[in-house]
Amino acid sequence: MRLESVICRVLFSAVLAPISGAWSGALAQVETFQVDVSSPRFTLYTDPNTGRELKLGGFSGLTAVPSDRTGRLFYVVTDRGPTVDFGATGKGFAVPDHAVSILTVQLQSNGSGKVLRVLPLRRPGGEPIHGVPSACHLDESPVVDLNGNELTHDPDGLDSEGLAVLSPGGIFCISDEYLPSVLFAGPGGQALLRLVPQGAVCGGEKVPTLDILPSVYRQRIANRGFEAIAVTREWKLYVISQRPLANPDRAASQASRNIRVLELNLPRLLTGHGGAMRQLVYLTEVSSRQDRVYVSDLASLGGSKLIASERRTDKVFILDVAQATDITAFEDSSGRLLSDPTRTIEQLSPAELAALGVVPVVKTLLHSGLTAIDPTLDKVEGLTVSRGRLVVCADNDFDLLDGDYTTTPATLLFQEPSNTPRIITIALPPGSLPAGN
Repeated sequence: MRLESVICRVLFSAVLAPISGAWSGALAQVETFQVDVSSPRFTLYTDPNTGRELKLGGFSGLTAVPSDRTGRLFYVVTDRGPTVDFGATGKGFAVPDHAVSILTVQLQSNGSGKVLRVLPLRRPGGEPIHGVPSACHLDESPVVDLNGNELTHDPDGLDSEGLAVLSPGGIFCISDEYLPSVLFAGPGGQALLRLVPQGAVCGGEKVPTLDILPSVYRQRIANRGFEAIAVTREWKLYVISQRPLANPDRAASQASRNIRVLELNLPRLLTGHGGAMRQLVYLTEVSSRQDRVYVSDLASLGGSKLIASERRTDKVFILDVAQATDITAFEDSSGRLLSDPTRTIEQLSPAELAALGVVPVVKTLLHSGLTAIDPTLDKVEGLTVSRGRLVVCADNDFDLLDGDYTTTPATLLFQEPSNTPRIITIALPPGSLPAGN
């Protein structure tokens, strides 16, 4: 976590939090729900060096429970689990056997969030799905436990980031930042199918895996894969990368504003019909640090409308994909433009996209200033709409700051003040959302 974010959060906790009730009107009628993970059943690990408990957290995707009519029940997906840096490029997994899980959280009238259920995702044989990556798509090296022992890579490893639910049916759709991929899981958490880019099957997978997504998505920057996912009532699935692809290289990604939105028409895809996939272009806002602008979550508003959160620009947008151009026909399978094989979609300016005939996704500002409500929303990763309110959560990184590997096992370093997971709701002006939201 950046130092300035920690400083802002300290000031918020010390100054603004005690008077948040008086400020709620000025802050767009905001309600903050601290999620209660104090129970021992939510303790993932106790550091033997300090006695500090590592608690459940890592909220990375958020969606309303489709059957709920109270506006207070939400599903939340955790990411790959608590990690700390190991050397310049390695990653230490504090709890390597942590199961990627979907939580059911109920917002309480006393301002707390109650975890009603923790649903681990499981492979067909019942074994939990963990967050340790596969060997053929390893982004960080080495991957170790807190004793520095190298971990066995997992072909089914998942860095879950986004969550949506197919209704009716209750099938969970999870976006994965590693490959990137889309995982479908049943209501009981059993993995049913994983979709990956062409050529991205590693071997040894226990989850049924199909490499049918465009191969160009393999060119994502490490840990910048599918960040957000949404599904419509018509079973159109939208998944978006966190950053522009490294197509043809990392420099192109860092300078680009062009993030790909992949649309999957699930009824056509499942029945083998053509036209089941479209690739659209989302233009991020202009920033002095373009490489730090991320799309962090999506949610469906019905029809062709979505909402998306942009990290670093601190904005939430309504998207309309109805008139957006499918870019698939403009490039070959490697992502090179047919009209000019020396260039790619990621390298084009808005004017060059227009000259090519590409119409991006339409964006309309819905809300600005999430970090004024809570500085931790600098890392907003969960986003949905419920009963006319914007509902968001930040990834608290399981309250971890870093790990000290000069001790054995490594000593976990926690955030100060403690960063408790929370869900925040924001009232929106009447008429700002399509009817039914």
